[in-house]
Amino acid sequence: MNTNTDITNTNANTNANANAETKMLQDTDVKVKISRISNGFVEGTQQITKVSEIINLINVDGNTKAFDKNCGMVFYEKSKYANDIFDEIKSSLGHYSTNNKDFITLENGGFIHKESILNIRIIEMEDERVIVIIGLNSRTLFSMSSYDYNNIDNLKNEVSEVVTNKKKTVNWNDFLID
Repeated sequence: MNTNTDITNTNANTNANANAETKMLQDTDVKVKISRISNGFVEGTQQITKVSEIINLINVDGNTKAFDKNCGMVFYEKSKYANDIFDEIKSSLGHYSTNNKDFITLENGGFIHKESILNIRIIEMEDERVIVIIGLNSRTLFSMSSYDYNNIDNLKNEVSEVVTNKKKTVNWNDFLID
């Protein structure tokens, strides 16, 4: 019995099986969902982040952004999976719901912790007015444009009332432009 021949044949068979499995996977249209929340972490296409660090969650134009309590960005996803990842994070952080007085629930289901807000202001531009929610790090957390929302002054007042606990939630449908 020749041991070298047996090893060569075994390696050849193993490689052939691996190549056949790879070919089979390539021939099938397999949809792989990139994002997963597992063991307290969310995985995106470029990073992995501890879910418990997320206190603010925002999804705008297919971009999912998550911030910690100091408004530092701890997760960012801009891919075809961003909306799915947003939904998974939102589901796993269900205790940050519309019933929680410590959070502002955004129109799309995202949320901002009230303690993360430094200020809310309206910025006047030539042909647009924008409400900007500034975080503790003096950077923009979320903005609302007069292109998307009508009656910016009343919307700012309503958001301010939610922040100061005079009101429970923002009635987003009253302000959305169809």
